[in-house]
Amino acid sequence: MSSADMDTNTSMLRTWAPLMAVCTGFFVVVLDSTMMNVAVPAIAKDLGTTVSGVQAAIALYSMVMASLMLVGGKLGDIYGVKRMFMVGMGLYGAGTLLAASSWNLGVLIIGWSVIEGVGAALILPLAFSLIFGNYSAAQRPLAFGALGAINAVGAAVGPILGGTLTTYLTWRIGFGIEAIGVAIVFLLMPFLKESAKDKQISLDWIGTILSVVSLTLAVSGLILAGRYGFWNARRPFMIGDVEISPFGLSITPILVATGLAVSLAFFHWQARRERHGEPPLLRLDLFSNRDFFAGALADGLRSLFFFGLLFIIPVFIQSAAGFSAIESGVALVPLSAAVFVLSLTSAGLGRVVAPKFIIIGGFAVMFVGTLLYYDAMSVNVSIADLILPGLVFGVGGGVVIPQITNLPLSAVKASEVNEASGLANTMRTLGTSLGTAVIGTILLVGVFGGIVDGVLTEQGIDVSAEERQQLAVALEDGMARLSEEDRNEAIAAFSPEEQETLRAVVETAATDAQKAALLATAAAILLAMLVATFLSRTKLEPDGDDVAVGENVSASKADPPQAVLES
Repeated sequence: MSSADMDTNTSMLRTWAPLMAVCTGFFVVVLDSTMMNVAVPAIAKDLGTTVSGVQAAIALYSMVMASLMLVGGKLGDIYGVKRMFMVGMGLYGAGTLLAASSWNLGVLIIGWSVIEGVGAALILPLAFSLIFGNYSAAQRPLAFGALGAINAVGAAVGPILGGTLTTYLTWRIGFGIEAIGVAIVFLLMPFLKESAKDKQISLDWIGTILSVVSLTLAVSGLILAGRYGFWNARRPFMIGDVEISPFGLSITPILVATGLAVSLAFFHWQARRERHGEPPLLRLDLFSNRDFFAGALADGLRSLFFFGLLFIIPVFIQSAAGFSAIESGVALVPLSAAVFVLSLTSAGLGRVVAPKFIIIGGFAVMFVGTLLYYDAMSVNVSIADLILPGLVFGVGGGVVIPQITNLPLSAVKASEVNEASGLANTMRTLGTSLGTAVIGTILLVGVFGGIVDGVLTEQGIDVSAEERQQLAVALEDGMARLSEEDRNEAIAAFSPEEQETLRAVVETAATDAQKAALLATAAAILLAMLVATFLSRTKLEPDGDDVAVGENVSASKADPPQAVLES
């Protein structure tokens, strides 16, 4: 190999090694979120605990991550983006090793939910900041497209890998694979540039506490919605011997309303700090930046319906259509492959067509893909039936992701990138939690309610709405307590005719519930399209300068990018 070739290869490595590091770290976090969901029963059995206990660990992980995201972005301003990203990766690696070796649920919660959750709260917002600091405006759409592609691939590969490891080896290897990913990131760290630290900024501790409390309450309320109901209480929420269900309300609106009240206090506190010339945790003028706020909100909605769909498709085809965990992952390959390819190849479109129109068009294609999924869904669905819906939905997602990820951060001043990234990732995480909570609940609640309705209709029994809900909740709780062997034994007690009738009722209930969940997904896409109409029509600059889009162009020109220092 000639010296010129070696110099070229070295230059390519220096150019793209930062992206490789960021994408690997991002992939590890996404993989964790999707891989372990299919291993919940195996984890519960191995640790001698319950399925609900492991699900609580997953919920706590989401709460820790979401509640600390704003703080994670701010710490990059204070101590340096690269340094805090390394801290996050170190914490995440330590958490994965502890989780892999856990001997009971408590140790798993400490390693997985707490330590990994804190690490992820640093990794996710600062990953976007690192792309902003290591790449020019012309390179960022491709970098953000790669990040979006990795996101989709991790979401699709996770269930396949988790199902394979759980079936043939052990779920613990999954955490070990994540630790290897962390090691790779550390090997690539020397190629990353460090941002300039602002020594005049200190952490707003009161704002931090208010932010963490408000987000914890809101996220926990959303997570509990599936079990306790979004408004009326499906079952009592108990703390010790005390039932909390005032006026028959679920715990969800109580927690969410309390979280909103605390968030109002947070915003008032931030405004007070700005009036007194003190650095806030979050600059409120970000909300008046149209391209940033509309873009971040549209991206949050995109996470809602994207991950909501990635939740309900595997659940339905495994539970109702009889797919294995590996087969359900294969069924998502067309979707993830389309997202991966289009995210990389369409990244530069924003310099030719205004990102606003690309995003709206991509959402429209995803809407069509959702309707194709709706048409294909039945208990007799095959992998071949899911190819076209997955490709269409994935093409739309692949076109949208690089634009909707790049646009909000390109719309802010360089000095606001870390805060903006923290807020955008918080909204994205809330969207993911809300997607699995709302769309997943529509599916699961619809299945049990449909079974009750079908059985009552077959038996010619008329009950009140309240009694019907009680029967559905009792059925849901009973199914959760029974093992697969117990369920098969109970079904075997019926006559062949009764078994056939019950099978038909269950199949109809599952199909109807899945279609209702897909319609909710389509409605969320339409809402995201509406939000995207508020974006400006400005194209991204083709010259590679660091610019903002929309009405903030002049502001960003006046505020040069933060200095970067070679590590």
